[in-house]
Amino acid sequence: MSYLPPPPAEGSSTGQSPLAPRPVTLGEAVSRFYGNYANFKGRASRSEYWYISLYTAIVQFPLYILAISTGSTDAYTGVSQPNMTFMGLVYLFTMVNFVPGLAVGVRRLHDINKSGAYLLVAFIPCIGAIMLFVAFVTLGDRNDNQYGPTY
Repeated sequence: MSYLPPPPAEGSSTGQSPLAPRPVTLGEAVSRFYGNYANFKGRASRSEYWYISLYTAIVQFPLYILAISTGSTDAYTGVSQPNMTFMGLVYLFTMVNFVPGLAVGVRRLHDINKSGAYLLVAFIPCIGAIMLFVAFVTLGDRNDNQYGPTY
């Protein structure tokens, strides 16, 4: 799928490439997230990546709370069991968003001029997640790079 940016405002001509990252709103980020479902090319701004993180938390957290609060307790062990209907919704949401989540992560790394393979540092125990977090909060390149133009 291709990325289609919103049309420029009346009377303005930015000359901006549709692959260029730019700050976005939550709605735009979610729209791009699903519009670029499996697009691993181009760049994604920090706001686009972090709004997607916020969006997934906003959807999943209430579902987890509902699953736990409407669950039951095992009569023999006394262990609480979540409501599997709501847990099923959490699992479904996670599966549907897995590929676009990888895609936005790769595009975010492209914005700081790193290969998408850099996501594999997440498998390094302890420091991998820290390294990715630092990469995701790093300001993107102000100049064009091999992955796309600047905004």
